[in-house]
Amino acid sequence: MAPSGVRKRINLSSRRTAWERKRPARGEGKSAEKSAACARKFDIARANRSRVRRASVRRSIGVYAMSQSPFLTIDGDVRRKLSLSFDDLAAIDARHQLSDVSRLDPKRRGDAVRLEGLLQLAGVKPAAQYITLHSTSDDFHASIPLAAVRERAVLIYRLDRSPLPVSAGGPVRFFIPDFAACHTQEIDECANVKFVDRIELSASRGFDNRPSEEEEHAELHRRQAEAGGAS
Repeated sequence: MAPSGVRKRINLSSRRTAWERKRPARGEGKSAEKSAACARKFDIARANRSRVRRASVRRSIGVYAMSQSPFLTIDGDVRRKLSLSFDDLAAIDARHQLSDVSRLDPKRRGDAVRLEGLLQLAGVKPAAQYITLHSTSDDFHASIPLAAVRERAVLIYRLDRSPLPVSAGGPVRFFIPDFAACHTQEIDECANVKFVDRIELSASRGFDNRPSEEEEHAELHRRQAEAGGAS
């Protein structure tokens, strides 16, 4: 049996060893805290840079907030793919807004945003020559020369301060005032596409399933009238 003094020394040594195992080495705790603080600062800075980049894009034409319920996509030959909602369209700078489209055509109602304003926001690439309008709800697609409509066309999205209803061709209705003035056979009345949910920019002509015969045109307008949305 070991003397009591030896046992005490052994016990104290065991306790000291256990405590030292729990205690971080000198400077270790401070280093870990500094690393964590640096990581938090980096994450905050990165998030701020991301917000600044998004804000700078929107401020270029006056858009300051992107909501969480988009219904219009702009993609293809653009620098920034956009997913826009009613609030996003309404937030676009006033110089691109058009209140009361009946000033362009007495048969039309509602408020619109100019196509040029959306194209500026998306950053259209120089290679883009065609704009294709997609309507998923009725499987209708029209691809037309971009240059002919870029500064002429508007997108009607609001009626009586509310989103354009389906009965009026909503959520977005593409409208070319006096389409005949575009002076190209690729643009006709059917290029005024209803129920638009996607706009695609491309170097060549995109998918287009517009009818080519007068009877087919008449049938198309009849079906659209039944589905809702006056011509």
